[in-house]
Amino acid sequence: RMLADPRADVALRRFFREWSGSVDVLPSNKDPEIMPGFDDAAAQSMAESFDRFTLDTARNGTFQDLLTSGDVWVDENMASFIGVDVPATDWSPVAAPGRSGGILTQPLFLASTAHRADSSYVFRGRFIAKRVMCRDIGAPPPDAQSAFEALPLPEDPTGKDKSATVNSVAQCTGCHQLLDPVGLAFEGFGALGESRDTYASGKPIDPSGTTIVDGESVSFETYADMLPAIAEADTTAQCFGRQVVRFAMSRPDSEYDGCAAQSIGDLVAGGMPLADAIVEMAVSDSFAYRLDY
Repeated sequence: RMLADPRADVALRRFFREWSGSVDVLPSNKDPEIMPGFDDAAAQSMAESFDRFTLDTARNGTFQDLLTSGDVWVDENMASFIGVDVPATDWSPVAAPGRSGGILTQPLFLASTAHRADSSYVFRGRFIAKRVMCRDIGAPPPDAQSAFEALPLPEDPTGKDKSATVNSVAQCTGCHQLLDPVGLAFEGFGALGESRDTYASGKPIDPSGTTIVDGESVSFETYADMLPAIAEADTTAQCFGRQVVRFAMSRPDSEYDGCAAQSIGDLVAGGMPLADAIVEMAVSDSFAYRLDY
């Protein structure tokens, strides 16, 4: 009953924003040459679209929908942005062409995990590796940026050119072999989350790659081939259980929260509604009781 109440929107919205690192993207945050029509109204619509998608999925969808849905909520601004017909009502969900990655292909997420003028396969890959798959990725060294700038890159390097060069450095490959393939799968989206087939240089984008899911090698041509395997993986479901507990308790993982996290992970792994997982957190011992030291 409480979850169905619109007052729950505040907590749900905050969870999905904080978990995904999606923030309000202002026109001043991006190079105006990317999309000259991206103004304050378009920015507000992009943020509203993301929130409507996550709130609807939290109440009516599954964890698998969260990672593989092709829906984007659109008004007139967002319909123009993603290239679909303007809805008859103010806001409606539409099956967006080329966006079957759930929260990962929502324009606000893509724009938040990008640079001012270009995408960032590292930012996007880091989110998937750390917060979707719970892979142990260490912090980059303090001189990572300066070390990268000193690397010999070809003229107008593609994402794969940059990744190959970074991974040729022994102290970098341990983390980047986990980050880069899943991040490069989303190179078909630019700095604002706009669809694209080529880089600004005119070079074609190659989103194909290979990653490891539940100990098995998964090869893919695009992110759409990769995400179903990630969404169905038990380790991914258990990772989401940990994320829900971390947010609800506002603390890092603890042995005392293990049962609650596993229960939530088991629910979402079985395709149960996300709403059931949220209720499971609220009735867990971790949430209902405290330790008396």
